[in-house]
Amino acid sequence: MSDNKYPEHKKRNLLFSNRISQNSVKDMIESIFEINEDDRQKEEIYKDWERTPILLFINSYGGSVYDGLALIDVIKRSKTPVHTICVGSCMSMGL
Repeated sequence: MSDNKYPEHKKRNLLFSNRISQNSVKDMIESIFEINEDDRQKEEIYKDWERTPILLFINSYGGSVYDGLALIDVIKRSKTPVHTICVGSCMSMGL
């Protein structure tokens, strides 16, 4: 059993290792929304709850600009901080 007084966080390390497309970005957006909702619920229950940043590891040669911009908008609007980390290649829209 953990010493932590809170239930476990949802998984916060996300790996984007794909071409940027509607389908690949959809999965990342859903994950970010789920983590934000989990944090929102825990803020209501635990008054001293602090949001732990999401770590988004990116390895991409790029792809669709429009789909990449959708992911950027979600990252910017996320109440839970999102830290992006390049692993391997981050080219074109992947950057």
